[in-house]
Amino acid sequence: FFQAFFLLIKEKPALLVSAGGFVSVPLHWAGALLGIPEWIHQQDWQVGLANKLMAPFADTITVALKKNLVEFNQNKTVWLGNPVRAEILKGDKERAKKRFNIQSNLPVILVMGGGTGSYRINQLVVESISHLQGFCEIIHLSGKERSQELVDRVSKFFDFYHHYTFFTDEMADAYAVADIIISRGGFGSISEIAVLSKPAILIPKPGHQYDNVKFIADENAAIFIDERTADGNYLAKTVRELLTDEIEKSRLGKKIATIMPIAKPEEIIGIIERLIQQ
Repeated sequence: FFQAFFLLIKEKPALLVSAGGFVSVPLHWAGALLGIPEWIHQQDWQVGLANKLMAPFADTITVALKKNLVEFNQNKTVWLGNPVRAEILKGDKERAKKRFNIQSNLPVILVMGGGTGSYRINQLVVESISHLQGFCEIIHLSGKERSQELVDRVSKFFDFYHHYTFFTDEMADAYAVADIIISRGGFGSISEIAVLSKPAILIPKPGHQYDNVKFIADENAAIFIDERTADGNYLAKTVRELLTDEIEKSRLGKKIATIMPIAKPEEIIGIIERLIQQ
């Protein structure tokens, strides 16, 4: 708290913005003492402790999901949707094929395990690969903070499997070429899947991601796989069944886009301008 207090005195920010996380709490408490305008955003299905602790001091609260409006003070809470990076809409499918060395006309599966990668998803993908040969090509984002031993082993034997540890500007092209996305259950990734109307297989980690994905699965907007009970055979079976069902792929993409509204840039700018000028 005292570190945050003196940091804010030094930096003199015009606005504090956060979307939860324990490190945000002392910053927003100190900001309230100093009279700095504050905006918190609730993106997950389950309201976290950090946002509960910061909410009384926030000038504006925005929520990604309409159902969370009732969780906060009605006088300062707005249903905004979730923001996404504008650059993910600029992918090019043909450029992606060259960039990721996609040689066939088979459908493409994009696998990603969150910002730091997921050992469990990496494990499931490696177990599934032999059952997916001839059905698709795979772009696998394994995470630069994870051991690469598993994925390096299979990379040598399957030319339809394209392994990468980390993406920056490549992400837009990876999304563009993907016919199906396999992902964790963070709302940032889910929001990007939704704005692109992509069919998804979601494998959440225990905790708030499980609640996120259960909400989406209950709306029949994505396929939910429980990492605690699934194995590679089950993942491969699920992928193969979805690949052959064009109607279901289209329905899933449209449905997730419907239930996950995306924050409009002009609304975000409007909130910032109002808070800075107050």
